[in-house]
Amino acid sequence: ESKVIVSLMPGLPLIDGEQEDDYTALQDNCLKAVGPKNAIERIWLQDVIDYSWEAIRLRRAKAALIQIARKAAVELLLTECLGGDYRAKKNAASLTQGWSIKDAEDVETVHKLLEEHGYNTDAIMALAITIKLGDLERIDKLIASYNTRRDAALRELEKRRDILAGRAREFTENTIIDAEVEILVAAE
Repeated sequence: ESKVIVSLMPGLPLIDGEQEDDYTALQDNCLKAVGPKNAIERIWLQDVIDYSWEAIRLRRAKAALIQIARKAAVELLLTECLGGDYRAKKNAASLTQGWSIKDAEDVETVHKLLEEHGYNTDAIMALAITIKLGDLERIDKLIASYNTRRDAALRELEKRRDILAGRAREFTENTIIDAEVEILVAAE
């Protein structure tokens, strides 16, 4: 790989919390799997790597968003379990805070109240997803967009290789035909 090309590539597209080792492992695996033959292939492959990284990042963001929404879901369910009035909301908020910091007594109380009303962790998850559904759908669209871009870059890379392979076949066939003609002419 040319040093000029490496120096032209942008820096690692990492944000806080992402590990350089994870990105470089993805990059190294892609480079080994594809083995770019020239600068154009390397640039297309870098697009594939970066689009893949963005999609992975967004999948992690979806999980984090659901995790964040779980607290709001627990509070809503507890408010309903406790009667739905102002006092219920206040008690639900307090219990949810304790639950979120893993206070043993509050965790037990929350689970007991939810269970008494027919709720379990699946209900919390379902409500959390519902709370963030619009955001999750937008993230899914972004993931699909990155996957489409990645696939397009892969197709361009494959198309270029197919064209080059065709040219190599044509060259080889023509060389063989020319050599056969020379042999026949020499034999005459």
